[in-house]
Amino acid sequence: MPIADDLQIHQLDLEIHGACNYKCEMCPQAWGREKTFLKSLSFDLFKKIVDDAMQYGLQSVSLHGSGEPTLNRNMPEMVRYLKDQSVQVISFTNGLKLDEALSVALLDAGLDTLRVSAIGFDEDSYARWMKPDAYDDVREHVRRFVQLRDERKADTQVHLYHLVTELDRVDEEIGLYRKNWTDYTKAESEIWLMHNW
Repeated sequence: MPIADDLQIHQLDLEIHGACNYKCEMCPQAWGREKTFLKSLSFDLFKKIVDDAMQYGLQSVSLHGSGEPTLNRNMPEMVRYLKDQSVQVISFTNGLKLDEALSVALLDAGLDTLRVSAIGFDEDSYARWMKPDAYDDVREHVRRFVQLRDERKADTQVHLYHLVTELDRVDEEIGLYRKNWTDYTKAESEIWLMHNW
């Protein structure tokens, strides 16, 4: 089947790792996925997909899906490959593997936006929604990522992502989230109503 002459691909969403190291109640990963999805996208296949899309005007790639992208050991190399072609790169993570080495590698690769899913306005609510409970570790990872970004004078935006979990306490929940996440980490926050995909 011939490709249309006017085909344009400006944005790609690529799941670079199908499995996740979390089993959060509101996520499809909690119910399991077929084994064929529980693997990493190879760097060679990644490059082929990107190279094919570049012919059609690719401008932005989001590295996300139901899996956790930081579980793909080639993630920084993938970010750098995209940035070398002037493509904007966004990624989502739960932040658990976002240690100093990975943070530096992603910042140096030129990641444009990092969105961290951190559902839970305090330690108890995080433990309720996010499994495993790594509240202190993830807050520290995000705080350090922001510090490293500022030290390196990188342009990477860092957004925390929260879902309102108690509709009868929205204002209180937002206030606690700001205190426990936004103020602590110095990252920006996005707060949405709870959903289950």
